[in-house]
Amino acid sequence: MKRYFTFCLIVVLSTLAARAEPDYDKARFEQIQTVINSSTNKLLGKSLDEVSDLLSLKGVPWDTGYTSYPLGEARIYHFRGFYLYLHLEILPKDVTPSKREGFSYTEPELRKNGVRWLAAFDPFVHEDGLTNRAERMTNYWVAVDAGFKKRNEEMKRFESRTNK
Repeated sequence: MKRYFTFCLIVVLSTLAARAEPDYDKARFEQIQTVINSSTNKLLGKSLDEVSDLLSLKGVPWDTGYTSYPLGEARIYHFRGFYLYLHLEILPKDVTPSKREGFSYTEPELRKNGVRWLAAFDPFVHEDGLTNRAERMTNYWVAVDAGFKKRNEEMKRFESRTNK
């Protein structure tokens, strides 16, 4: 009886351990993380085309995220069980992040014809265990909304303390 109990316990624990194993494309996650970490500046200052080649992003589905950064764009690339977050800055073709001379463009024209550069924020990969792109984006927008609500509450508390 004791052996049977021990055997059942081992089966149950190994099943639980297998379920606790994260469901994500670990090899792809590590490949992307290695490329980002091996860059001295975390790929900042590289064009989206360069980054896409380095991280093999061609054909990977992505959605637009939130940014308040002027001339910015956030992209969320979807993988099994994790996502890659890139924050981009859109500049005219003859301007680079390191050569910022004055330029004059309308935003729609710039978004259509400009070059996207990895800028302002380090790219990162985040394991979430999700395989459903729509579910990931729903969670993302719920978190963005919660962040706005929290910030508004903090601003109201600050204003109530300072406007007495």
